[in-house]
Amino acid sequence: MSRALDVTEAVVGEAGDASAPRAADGLTERDFWYVACERRELGTKRPLGRTILGEPVVLFRDEAGAPVALRDRCPH
Repeated sequence: MSRALDVTEAVVGEAGDASAPRAADGLTERDFWYVACERRELGTKRPLGRTILGEPVVLFRDEAGAPVALRDRCPH
C-alpha cells in the first residue's frame, strides 16, 4: 500500500463522527481505508482534488516527493 493512502486515511478517516451510522461492531464508514488515487496519478506539478465520503481533499507531493493530503478548503 502506498504512503499516499496512509496520509489520506488520516485526513478523511476521523473516528468519532456522531452523525455517521454505526454498525453492530461500532464502526462507521470513516473507520475504513479508501483509495484516493494511484501512485502514478500523484505527480509533482499539480495538486489532485478528490472528494472522499463527502469531504473535499487535495493531494500533492512535497518538495522531497512525499505524498501529502489536506482538507481542500481556503484557510482565509
